[in-house]
Amino acid sequence: MDRYMRFDSHIDAMCKKVTGTLLYINRFRDRFDTPTRLLIVQALALSIINYCSRIWGVASKTQIERVQKLQNFASKVVLGGRKYDHVSPILNELQWLRIDQKCAFDLCILVFKILRQQLPHWLFPLPNVSDGHGLGTRQSNDLLVPRTFTYIGKKSFHVRGPLLWNSLPQSLKDVESIISFKKKLKVFLLNK
Repeated sequence: MDRYMRFDSHIDAMCKKVTGTLLYINRFRDRFDTPTRLLIVQALALSIINYCSRIWGVASKTQIERVQKLQNFASKVVLGGRKYDHVSPILNELQWLRIDQKCAFDLCILVFKILRQQLPHWLFPLPNVSDGHGLGTRQSNDLLVPRTFTYIGKKSFHVRGPLLWNSLPQSLKDVESIISFKKKLKVFLLNK
């Protein structure tokens, strides 16, 4: 993070590293079958992209698009797509979440863990709407979304986490197991 609270330098370094790795893998992709290419790309490229995505996931739209282009290139390396092929069918075939979906996935899992007391509640307090005013409304079980007046404030965990959680269907919010929550959340985000 730089002095303006942006992640440009981190994303620049990540893009440079992942692009070099993907170009090198792409050079030898004909020597590997598809499952092996998938493992190599996941280990050497996607692991770097996914590292700290909870943190830099609040970066600007331009920076998120840069990372999405890296993921698109990685998917084409895995399935042997050409430069100008449309990437949506490739991502659907691989069952990969787009970068913005991945950031939402990570935030929802963090909220799930906080609400299920798998993380300290005092670290990130997430009150319900009914805790805020005490009235019984239809939204009383939803998480309270605090007001914010700045762009950076709207991207904070205390705002984005409850907004994403409240947008999930009730059947998904009622799941108790983290493993089944992750599976159902991924299916929900892929079909969204």
